[in-house]
Amino acid sequence: MSSGVRIVGLLILATHYRVGCDCGGAGRSGDAGMPDPDAGCSLTAPACTEPACLGRACGLTQVCSSAGQCECSRPVSKVGPSTGRSAVREVGGAPRMFFYTDSSGDSFQYVECAARCDTASPSWTAPLTLIPGGGSSTPARRPVLATLPTLTAVAGYQVSGANLTYGECSGDCALSSSWATRVLDPAALPNSGTDNTLALDLANSAGTTYRGIVTLTARFDGGFEYLECTASGCVDPARWSVLGSWPDSDKYGASLVLRPEGGQLRRLLAVGAFTAAGVLRYVECSGDCASQTSWPTPLDLVTAGSNPSLATTSAGAPRIAYWDIVDGRVHYMWCLPAGATCLTLSQWQSVPVSGMASDFPVLRVGADDRAYVAFSSAGQLYLAIESAPGTGTFTTTSISDCAGPLSGEFPALWLGDADRYRLGFTQGQGQYFTQQSP
Repeated sequence: MSSGVRIVGLLILATHYRVGCDCGGAGRSGDAGMPDPDAGCSLTAPACTEPACLGRACGLTQVCSSAGQCECSRPVSKVGPSTGRSAVREVGGAPRMFFYTDSSGDSFQYVECAARCDTASPSWTAPLTLIPGGGSSTPARRPVLATLPTLTAVAGYQVSGANLTYGECSGDCALSSSWATRVLDPAALPNSGTDNTLALDLANSAGTTYRGIVTLTARFDGGFEYLECTASGCVDPARWSVLGSWPDSDKYGASLVLRPEGGQLRRLLAVGAFTAAGVLRYVECSGDCASQTSWPTPLDLVTAGSNPSLATTSAGAPRIAYWDIVDGRVHYMWCLPAGATCLTLSQWQSVPVSGMASDFPVLRVGADDRAYVAFSSAGQLYLAIESAPGTGTFTTTSISDCAGPLSGEFPALWLGDADRYRLGFTQGQGQYFTQQSP
């Protein structure tokens, strides 16, 4: 009888060790002198192969990856040469990036993760040049990227303020043959905006696929407009229509959200200011927005608000991060009550995100409706997370890899499952990518 008890006890201890302790070596002492299964500790290579160890700590800054390896929990990988801005999205768990580079011929290039996408050593496709440059280096030139499960679209200006080019892919986007791109003819669409004033989004609503673009009607001082295409073959300029156009001046930076609601499409636009005398404006329209009279008058949100980044909560309430030209800081605006049309100034509140001087913010809203704002300050990358939805109270931390804080600029942010974030950024002569949990 006593022999049987000893056998059962050994089986229990062995099971405890295999499920918990194979994720590490010598940690804190647990039952019967075994390492504590909740301790993060150094390990031998085979330990992370246990299914129960996936995502668990195996060192001070390492976790067990799906590849069965103990890897950095904050990996960084280089995706291509770049000194400019980027955009990040994710399709089916695989990150995609579209970035501007003047390091290899002044162009806009596209890459996507092909394998090991959640490890410290993801495999990226070779960069595809989708939009050629015009021979003039402009690091602030804005690439825009939007995705649906079966459609990926990009846009950018070939030269400073001219040759707006649109492209899309519905197949294997790692292949150049899957892409169709074309300049949206200025004769058909009189847009020649600034390098940075460009926004793109996609949406499926009531069986129709919508492509939307915000740009300027003339460089700096002509006004801004919203363009839309719902037919197939949107690389043909004739397929696009100008749904809304507003005379304006002093504009810089734009953001767009296309949001299906109740069988209709809601279009939300924010366009920023170029100087301290300019105004950050917001406008939205739902349903039939084909005529100018369908659109309300844009709302003047704030003076000197530039480079807006727009997102919505699960209930459709708009949120905006922007750079204040006067005080040099990133600010955050939110509309109350949630779900309102938000075309009355009294519905909006605004607060600084942090006390640091910064610009080019990127805003995303998490599954719990908290705001996430990425920005750079003094050459360092930061992420500010709202403490609770709709409060405007943020905790700001530096973005780090396993060696310490990351330096870089022009962050591009996307939120994945469980609000694990994907970040593209420029560092030196390269475009880099990291994915982390806050």
